[in-house]
Amino acid sequence: MDTFKSRIKRIEDPRYTHYVDPENGMKVPRRVSRNEIRGKATSSGGILFMAALLGALCLMVARYLRMEIINVQPYFPDGLIAEMSMACMAAVVIGGFVRMQSIRTTIAQFVGALVCAFTMHNVVWLAPDQFAAIFSQGYVDQILALTDPLSIYLNGTSFTLNV
Repeated sequence: MDTFKSRIKRIEDPRYTHYVDPENGMKVPRRVSRNEIRGKATSSGGILFMAALLGALCLMVARYLRMEIINVQPYFPDGLIAEMSMACMAAVVIGGFVRMQSIRTTIAQFVGALVCAFTMHNVVWLAPDQFAAIFSQGYVDQILALTDPLSIYLNGTSFTLNV
């Protein structure tokens, strides 16, 4: 009975990931249910952060493509809609390749792109020379003229944050 209780205790131990096969001496992984694997993967906040970061990067690329290839002014009336559409489509496609296919990660990608759309000008304020090299000097000058540092730019109005 003691050996049975010790075996149950060993099986319930969270550090129990494998057992040694007595015939060949190999480590055999413990069988884990599919729900236990999914529960660990979806409960991490790191995947949501990476999805939001992917959405933000896709918006930056969409903004670059809209200005350099399509050659449209930075803030024309429907610019945010066009940028968000391109960024969300790209984020969903790239997210599909890297296994970010759940509703939560898609929402995180959209939120990351939206936050980047309203706050990207703050990064331009921090590094205008680097942005002038990537985008154009005209874009940087327009952003610096339209916005304030440490603010949220929404529909033509810059709301300064008090930090």
